[in-house]
Amino acid sequence: MELALIYILIAAVAYWIWRYRKNQQSKQENTLYFRTKLTDVETALAEADAYFNPAHGFFACHSLKQWMDKYAALKTAMDDFEPQQTLLKTEEIDTIQNFRAFHMNADNLRSEYNQKFIQDELQTYHSFFSNIEGRALDLQQRTAIITDEDNNLVIAGAGSGKTTTIVGKVKYIIDRYKAKPEEILLISFTKNAASTLAERIGVKGVKARTFHKLGKDIIVACETKQPSIFDEAQFRPLIERIFRELVKQPQYLHQLTEYFTNYLKPVKSAFDFKDQGEYIQYLKDQNFKTYKAQRTDRNGKLTYRLEVVKSIEECRIANFLLFNNLSYEYEYPYEVATVTESHRQYKPDFTIKQGDKKIYLEHFGITHDGRVPDWFSGADGQTATEKYRSDMEWKRTVHQQHGTTLLESYSYEMSEGVLFDNLSAKLQEAGIALKPKSEAEIWALISEVAPDETATFITLIQTFITLMKSNNHSIDELLLKNKTIQLRYFRERNIAFLEILKPIYEAYQAHLKTRNEIDFSDMINLPLNTLRQGHTPVNSATSSSMSFRIYRWGGIN
Repeated sequence: MELALIYILIAAVAYWIWRYRKNQQSKQENTLYFRTKLTDVETALAEADAYFNPAHGFFACHSLKQWMDKYAALKTAMDDFEPQQTLLKTEEIDTIQNFRAFHMNADNLRSEYNQKFIQDELQTYHSFFSNIEGRALDLQQRTAIITDEDNNLVIAGAGSGKTTTIVGKVKYIIDRYKAKPEEILLISFTKNAASTLAERIGVKGVKARTFHKLGKDIIVACETKQPSIFDEAQFRPLIERIFRELVKQPQYLHQLTEYFTNYLKPVKSAFDFKDQGEYIQYLKDQNFKTYKAQRTDRNGKLTYRLEVVKSIEECRIANFLLFNNLSYEYEYPYEVATVTESHRQYKPDFTIKQGDKKIYLEHFGITHDGRVPDWFSGADGQTATEKYRSDMEWKRTVHQQHGTTLLESYSYEMSEGVLFDNLSAKLQEAGIALKPKSEAEIWALISEVAPDETATFITLIQTFITLMKSNNHSIDELLLKNKTIQLRYFRERNIAFLEILKPIYEAYQAHLKTRNEIDFSDMINLPLNTLRQGHTPVNSATSSSMSFRIYRWGGIN
């Protein structure tokens, strides 16, 4: 028995010795591994410390990002560091822990440093900032100048000292950072502004250019030839000419009439508005009028007055009737007097006549479960929904009593996309024949009675092309972004517009290519893409001017 206990004790001691040696071996391996990284860690910390030296200046986000990117792999290597699993010295452990701590808190440390740096600079350069163009700058101007972040947005009104601030900025970076004047580039939107800015800076070598002049200079430097610039005065005539040619194509005409009929004026539910005033204002802002027009001869000039209706959905229905060659009157008095102490004369939404047939169409603004917006009027203690349903029943009763035909349509049919299919079926069942206009006839009608809409649409296309190119987007990119829009109607509306825009845009781009011309947007995009791809100017005489500190001059005027 005693011998067995001795064996057990010996085995336990042997296991403990084995575990201890194994653990020591692991610690030695870890120690060797992390020691091989110590030099890199010390170098990284030394570089980080340099950014916190006032002699370096403002600690910009880009500088931190460069450091983080440079030492990303080293940070990953330090993620599994556990001091107790090594035989490192205390100072070695502290070095690694300092590296990890800085990596975790770099943003906060940078922010704290910059706040103190700005305060110190305000004191150091107090006299300097008190005499810029003969005036003393205020605290906001001084702070804007000292802050040397990657991108600085300064919003300022007219006469608030934008140009004086830029003058101070240029003089400050020359004095503080010993920047060479020829390394400073100021960009403005207009030639006059750029010239004024250069004159007020008054430092030889500082360049002030417009965005487009800079882009053109980069193109010349890279391609060693002057680009041919598209005449902006020809932009609208060219778009109009392309548009007229496309309208001759049946498929394009179909897309166009669909857009003008269903999407030109954005449809919103009555439930999206907080009150009647907001809804009415939306109708006015979006010009919700039907394409049914009255001709007016004013001083020998023929003009059209478009029909005004009370809701978005009634406007859509009116155009549907018009485009199907159905004669209708909007809110025309009912054929039988209905005036009583409690009711006015009844005026159905639409009175439709065809031959000897007369039917009435009421469009009820209700949901599937019979609700209406709360801002609809109530009465006599009734809620808006109760009052609306009561009025619906009264109208149905009037038609039953007088033997007239009433057709009904509902708001929920519009939201479900079945309104016009259902309405077509109901009209035909009532003996009303639909005689659809051709798409050419519809477009001719729209162009005749609403020329302002077609002209505005051309302007929209111009503006959209300019903005799309200015932002360096493609139609495919916009279609991809459109997929993130939640509301189906607005997704479909955007797709419909882009389908109309695409052949116009492609024809415009082909026109530029054929003539070997670039437009103002290309003057920005082409050099930007060239520089992003890492291309360098071919002309060595101009290549030195391609590296600048860039400060944009702008504000709210």
